[in-house]
Amino acid sequence: MGGGSREPLKGSAARTDSAPGDLFAAATGPNTGLPLGVDVSSWQGSVDWTTVWNTGARFAYVKASEGPWKLNDYFNQQYNGSAAVGMFRGAYHFARPNLSSGKSQAEVFVRSGGGWTADGKTLPGALDLETNMSDSSGDCYGLTPAQLTGWTKDFTTTYRALTGRDAPIYTTYYFWQDCLGGSTAFSTSNPLWIAHWQVDHTRVLKPGGWSTFTFWQFDDHGALPVDQNVFNGSLDALRQFAVGRAVSAYASYFKYSNMPSIYGRLPNGTFRALSWDEYSQLGQPGYQTLGPVSFVMNSWNGTIYLIGADNKGQILSFQDWDAYGRPNPTVSKLIPGTYFTTKFDSKLYYMSPAGEIPATDADYKAAGSPPLTLPTRYVKYDWDTTVYQQKATSLTASTATTVSHDQWAAAGFPAPQVISYIPGTTFFKYTNLGTIFMKTPTGATHPATYDEWRSAPLSAQGYTDAGQARFVMNSWNGTIYLIGADNKGQILSFQDWDAYGRPNPTVSKLIPGTYFTTKFDSKLYYMSPAGEIPATDADYKAAGSPPLTLPTRYVKYDWDTTVYQQKATSLTASTATTVSHDQWAAAGFPAPQVISYIPGTTFFKYTNLGTIFMKTPTGATHPATYDEWRSAPLSAQGYTDAGQARFVMNSWNGTIYLIGADNKGQILSFQDWDAYGRPNPTVSKLIPGTYFTRSDNKLYYMSPAGQIPATDADYKAAGSPPIRTR
Repeated sequence: MGGGSREPLKGSAARTDSAPGDLFAAATGPNTGLPLGVDVSSWQGSVDWTTVWNTGARFAYVKASEGPWKLNDYFNQQYNGSAAVGMFRGAYHFARPNLSSGKSQAEVFVRSGGGWTADGKTLPGALDLETNMSDSSGDCYGLTPAQLTGWTKDFTTTYRALTGRDAPIYTTYYFWQDCLGGSTAFSTSNPLWIAHWQVDHTRVLKPGGWSTFTFWQFDDHGALPVDQNVFNGSLDALRQFAVGRAVSAYASYFKYSNMPSIYGRLPNGTFRALSWDEYSQLGQPGYQTLGPVSFVMNSWNGTIYLIGADNKGQILSFQDWDAYGRPNPTVSKLIPGTYFTTKFDSKLYYMSPAGEIPATDADYKAAGSPPLTLPTRYVKYDWDTTVYQQKATSLTASTATTVSHDQWAAAGFPAPQVISYIPGTTFFKYTNLGTIFMKTPTGATHPATYDEWRSAPLSAQGYTDAGQARFVMNSWNGTIYLIGADNKGQILSFQDWDAYGRPNPTVSKLIPGTYFTTKFDSKLYYMSPAGEIPATDADYKAAGSPPLTLPTRYVKYDWDTTVYQQKATSLTASTATTVSHDQWAAAGFPAPQVISYIPGTTFFKYTNLGTIFMKTPTGATHPATYDEWRSAPLSAQGYTDAGQARFVMNSWNGTIYLIGADNKGQILSFQDWDAYGRPNPTVSKLIPGTYFTRSDNKLYYMSPAGQIPATDADYKAAGSPPIRTR
């Protein structure tokens, strides 16, 4: 700025854009939308301000003084000339802290034209404090950070006393950090004018605790003929800054339609009522008019709330209520839309218009003991993977149910809260051991800590006697289990075993009550006292190759309604039989698992079509996907040739069938028919081999795809063929 060499402005081009004073035609800064400005000194000589205006500048800072001297023979032309074309203008002082005090240099500055008046066009005088290039005293003028900070405070305090305004400080990031030690003494009083060239405005470095800049010198050349600056705000905000109104910290303003106060809303969403003086100093900005608010008071605690249309609001202090003119609130035991609840901690909370407030039993009774709104949450133990949904049933009680993966997914996988006690957990103790164990609703066990035991309700803190505990070890993998009378238990770590005194376990190839099994995936699992554990062939052989416990399950295809009972016959093989409705009912209607291949399903292909079909044990057919075909065992992946396929359509209902040599087939959807290239079907009133029949006085069409209910109209449209009886 003031201490460096500058080329003079040249040219006297005639003005071609807006007239002086037309501020809203201004150009804006580098991709910021902010007003442009310049700073000049005697290096620029007599400035053609019309040209500067036409180039887009809307404010100017003019050097008035340097150190203890008045410098700049062109000050009057530059300072008054910029104002004459309609620009905001201010003066700046180039600091020489090693030559005289801050106080004396501030006085020189004001005498030299650096003062301020509230005329709407004069900006507060600025202090130019930058790296020393004027003499040999060093970058920091030979002063320590404390000395230079003190000098700056001396200058700014004096300037404020003389003018009533806080001087903007022009500086650079590294000079401030190095020479003033990053002082934060000015960040809340003096506007920052930062010099940081050729960077995006989002990357401007701001020293000394300043959260933002008021002015930014972004380059020393560009669209404007000298230093390039912007003001961080609108032109209206710049006008407010000139007349002494603070640049607003508020993002927006609003007013309730039935209230006199205007509120400012901060960027973080909070808001506060503005006094008229404060509102006027902000330039009386426009505001949004919101719907009416009401004043409501809880009869049981005397709290008055200011509530909006969304039934949310704020608690009013006596001073707030007094400021509103002490309006008569609506008095209610329980404000509509509010309620009492709990947080699984046996404590009461009142969900007021202002948010959650701890409440007492007396509050609750005084409010009329309304029904509690009972919460739900997802919980788990830190030592178990099972997720539970816990539902409060009263202030002090709750229930917990396990959550399946599908249920958890449907809820959006909410993060479960880790807690010390889940309802339904019980405690037990082995007769010969001192440890108390906890057993979850799913049967998982765990040595209980004192905190876990105490977190249970008193009614659950008792424990049952689980009989004598045994220590048993599998000889084939060395795992030691602590097992109770029910033959279930837990795997012991070395530390656990050591804590019990390293008792000698009973060694067994296969612990009684345990077994190996499969899960229809050709893999082995060991059902140990601690639950299911994946096992290897080596584990199985080391355990003596005991007979497998073979599982049974109910299965179906996603495209067929038939339910099958699948029984494993070995590690890699299984059979499937259809399940009648009565058999399924007798089993309690277990949910069938949807799988890709059911034993007994075969594959076939029509000679003239590329698709491979699958045929279930009940005869239902379906175009096989690649995954369905690959999920079949290798011995079943071959397919038979079903001969030529025919496309046939009933003329009376438009249904198209894909039919094989056995005169059986499937109904084609439009998408299926389209996928086959929309072949022209043979049209027939009655497809050969099909017929109508009657059962229980109802009419059915025995189509290539099986039995279909039919109407009299269907029958007549098909030519009223002979009806077969069954």
